[in-house]
Amino acid sequence: MRVTQSMLSNNMLRNLNTSYSKMGVWQQQLSTGSKLLRPSDDPVGVTKAMSYRTQLAQNAQYDENLDTATKWLDTTDTALGSVGSAMQRVQELITQAANDTNQTVDRQQMLKEIEQIYEQIKDIGNTKIGDTYIFSGTRTNQPLYGNSVKIDQVLYRDANSNIVADVQTTTQTDGTSVSIVRDAAGNVASKITNAKDANGNMITTITDGNNNVIQPPATGKYIDGSGNIIETAQDGTVDVTHAKDGSNTSSVDYKTTRTTTTTTYGAVATEKRVENADGTSVTSILDKDNKVVAKISITKDGAGNPVTTVTDGAGDPITNRLLAVDNAGGVIEVYADGTRKIGTLEPPATPTNLTTTSGNVTTSLDTYRSQTTGKTIATVSKQTPSTADGTFTTSVRDSTGSLVATITGQKDSFGAIVVTVKDANNQPIQEPANVLRASDGHGNVIEVDALGNVGVKALKPETSPVSVTEPPANVSVNEFTFKNASGDTVATSETVIDDLTGTYTTTVRDGIGNLVSTTTGPSPISITDYRNLPATNGVAVESNGSIIKTDPTTGVTTVTSSKDNLSTTHTTTMSGAQMTGTTEYKNSVGDLIATAVKTTNTATGESVTVFTDKDGNTVSTTEVTKDQAGRNVITVTDAAGNTVIAPDKLSVQDADGNYIITNPLTGETSVSTTISAIEGPVTSLNTANDKRIQTLSGMNAAVNIEIYNDIKLQVNTTDAQKMFEKMDTVFAKVFAALKGTAGITSGKEIGDLLGGTNSAADRDFTTIQGVQDLFSMQRSTVGAKQNRVDMMSDRLAIQKEVLTKQQSNVEDVEYEEAITNMITQESIHRAALSVGGRIIQQTLVDFIR
Repeated sequence: MRVTQSMLSNNMLRNLNTSYSKMGVWQQQLSTGSKLLRPSDDPVGVTKAMSYRTQLAQNAQYDENLDTATKWLDTTDTALGSVGSAMQRVQELITQAANDTNQTVDRQQMLKEIEQIYEQIKDIGNTKIGDTYIFSGTRTNQPLYGNSVKIDQVLYRDANSNIVADVQTTTQTDGTSVSIVRDAAGNVASKITNAKDANGNMITTITDGNNNVIQPPATGKYIDGSGNIIETAQDGTVDVTHAKDGSNTSSVDYKTTRTTTTTTYGAVATEKRVENADGTSVTSILDKDNKVVAKISITKDGAGNPVTTVTDGAGDPITNRLLAVDNAGGVIEVYADGTRKIGTLEPPATPTNLTTTSGNVTTSLDTYRSQTTGKTIATVSKQTPSTADGTFTTSVRDSTGSLVATITGQKDSFGAIVVTVKDANNQPIQEPANVLRASDGHGNVIEVDALGNVGVKALKPETSPVSVTEPPANVSVNEFTFKNASGDTVATSETVIDDLTGTYTTTVRDGIGNLVSTTTGPSPISITDYRNLPATNGVAVESNGSIIKTDPTTGVTTVTSSKDNLSTTHTTTMSGAQMTGTTEYKNSVGDLIATAVKTTNTATGESVTVFTDKDGNTVSTTEVTKDQAGRNVITVTDAAGNTVIAPDKLSVQDADGNYIITNPLTGETSVSTTISAIEGPVTSLNTANDKRIQTLSGMNAAVNIEIYNDIKLQVNTTDAQKMFEKMDTVFAKVFAALKGTAGITSGKEIGDLLGGTNSAADRDFTTIQGVQDLFSMQRSTVGAKQNRVDMMSDRLAIQKEVLTKQQSNVEDVEYEEAITNMITQESIHRAALSVGGRIIQQTLVDFIR
């Protein structure tokens, strides 16, 4: 092919244009500092750069969200800390007020300071960040404590003008209102909320002291510590009954031939079986501390067939099995059919391991065996993926193969392994202190805690129990139950009289089966306490708020319930086949209210009970006879001999307002002195600056901020409204105590408001210490969230650094490389011009120049 001058010229011009283009690209990169001038330069690089920019923008937004969360948490932490400091000062003042050397004027001065502290805490409850209230849930434009438009108060008083209940109603401008009903001690009995729905209709909601909604047709019945009844109806009306005293009792008498067998299982347990001549029996299983763990009762139905009932120490039926393990390793396991296993636990078993791999899963099987028998107690199967990423699933099964617990380890959003433990019903064990304790039906014990730790111990049965059977004896038995005004069992007493010798044994237990005292007599009378130690000074124990006393001289037991301040004394005597039980009811100052005399024919089981008032007048007569089938027939008559027909109850009131009420169905009689409290006039309280908690919807809702991809953090305090309501209740109790409206007169009773004894009131956060614990727990929660925010902030900073570096690698020019390329390209360009000048006609070269 012939190369013409035209071809050389065109080729020369094309190469020069290409050279100019390349130099232009390098010059633009050097001037802008970016390698990506247009998408066509590097499509893959442009895609990566856009992705990096999006991630960095998200990172910046999350960073901003973290700043907002930090402000919320820091402000909340400061506010909660301020409340804690304020409550600490209240605690100091109440400690001073509890000193009985203080005069009324001194306590009034302390009251003034506490009132100022209370107002300070209300202001803390209205803490804001800018225009945002942090304790108002999602209603961030509303303060927690709002200035009410109107506050009305109604006081209910008894006949002696003592305050029984207090109703304060706060009304807002839109007509909505909240009425809080409190007892004399400041405890919340109920809350009546009138709020508007979306259509503006007024809706009334009534909740009890625990914020449980009371559904129609039920009423909110609240009984305070003195037995006063505060009842809130569905329409919001309040009815208050002042109860001075109140108690009811029940008694069962019978005659039998009884054989008693006592079996001792080493130091673990004692089994006492009492069998009657008709084949009925009661077997009590007691632990090493002489506390009833279970009872196995064999009775007969109407056809004479035996019926077995198995109950725990509190009298509740055992539906599957009961497992009791003492602190010395003793085990008592009782099943629903009455069978039981008793022994001690071996030291923790050491498992044998078998590890297998199938596919992508590795299974580690631990088998626990008894050191005594070699039999399998439990198996723990742990499955892990071959990736060894730390995740796992563990199944814990007993010797029968039944599932005891499932332990899983899964990664959270940060890559950390979170362990979850669930029982056989798929219910989680949430607190580290909680331990799932299960048995395999053979007495072997498997324990799994919330961290996933497994402990297995085998039962070593007691092989040499010692049984002692006493000779059969003809006995008369009186079983007596003491109950308070609410119908709760406070104590039980069983008197067994030997018909031949006249000797008796009376065993007294509290409402949940714990032994109180044992009395033998009649001469000499010997009393032992719940530890089986001689009680020369008698026995007095407190159980569930009730005082149970056994007199050291007479052996008579008296029960006084703190719910009703009524003491009940019961004595039993025997004359031939006739057993006579006398019960006296006395009020808090020792005045006799009523007397019950029950005469029982122990041979037939028939009885007559006569109730008389304090003046000896007959109130009611309850007669128990037998029909042809041997069933009890109960007949209740009044003082005139008229029969009382169910569902009516015989209710008699004496001149002092004492009531004696007999139920014709059961024959049980209750004694109380109840009078309706007088409703005082409506009093308008100071409303100018009085702040009350608002009950707007959303105030208990969570405020969440997204701090990372789909990871949300709740920055407000959970249920702050309810938390501050608890504090309001405590302050109401403090004010009632210091003002005297609660009837609190002694320093000790004022000191009880401090709490700190791990009582139910502490755990319900209705004492000063309880409220401090509540706010401390919330502050701990806030601290944990602050740590989480700090960790996330550090993570975002690292991620930002990595993304910025990756973006720079894709977009930014390497200047040394770009300059070198530019110089090289210029050299090539000059060389091309020089060569072209030699081969192209002069005129063309001149033209180009």
